[in-house]
Amino acid sequence: MLEHNCGKYGKDQDYVNWRWKPKQCQLPRFQGKVFLEMMKGKTMAFLGDSVGRNQMSSLICFLSAEQEINGTGTGFYDVHLDRIDTSWSGKLPLLDYLIISDGHWFFRKLYLHEYDKLVGCVYCSEGNLTDFGINFAIRKAFRTAFQFINECEECQGLVTVARTFAPAHFENGTWNDGGDCSRTRPFEESAISLTATEYDIRSTQVEELESTRSAKGGKGFGLLDVTKAMMMRPDGHPGSHRDFMGMTGFNDCVHWCLPGPVDMWNEMLLAVLKKGLIAT
Repeated sequence: MLEHNCGKYGKDQDYVNWRWKPKQCQLPRFQGKVFLEMMKGKTMAFLGDSVGRNQMSSLICFLSAEQEINGTGTGFYDVHLDRIDTSWSGKLPLLDYLIISDGHWFFRKLYLHEYDKLVGCVYCSEGNLTDFGINFAIRKAFRTAFQFINECEECQGLVTVARTFAPAHFENGTWNDGGDCSRTRPFEESAISLTATEYDIRSTQVEELESTRSAKGGKGFGLLDVTKAMMMRPDGHPGSHRDFMGMTGFNDCVHWCLPGPVDMWNEMLLAVLKKGLIAT
């Protein structure tokens, strides 16, 4: 968790003074004791990438304040769009809550497989392969995961919450070629583009979740729609003010400072669970 403590590594902390406010309701501050009482005797897992781990770290920080919990590249990848990784699927019957998210690892060169056949790619230049693009791969991957969860006969009562894509804010380059995120204030709502690739990813995730909800009376699925709010927070990334896994020579414009904008995700999570907005 300390790797994203931006204040410790010299970042001006004005970013903690800004907070997302919904237009038609109030988002309460996170209440650790309420969350712990709701989770008593239950299990929760986070499934996704390092940004998902960022949310988990935020949650641990919140709960640590209650003194009840002690927190302690590049290349190409093969993605099997019709398969489920048993490293997480086998644990589903043990869970009461699953927080699922992913996205940034799809911005890489991917070889896409279905039914043990190479069917296409993402970010490739091979003439004999079709580049299907990021949204195709994300749609297929989330569809496969949601369908598996929905059809899991041993997962009765499991609540699955999907968090939408949280965008990066690189400027003047990317992760590996000098990109930075040095802004100190949020964007105005009018300054963000709702047609950006990141927002298209968000739409794909929401569509697949709604499709699963409709299929076979899919219950126990909820949504944390954070994309638009996080598009407005270029000031909340660590940038050069981090100690991320010993990696040097780059600005981290993907993950989020702690404390920081990412804390809102867990405030939303608690609000959704408290209000019983997820049918089981």
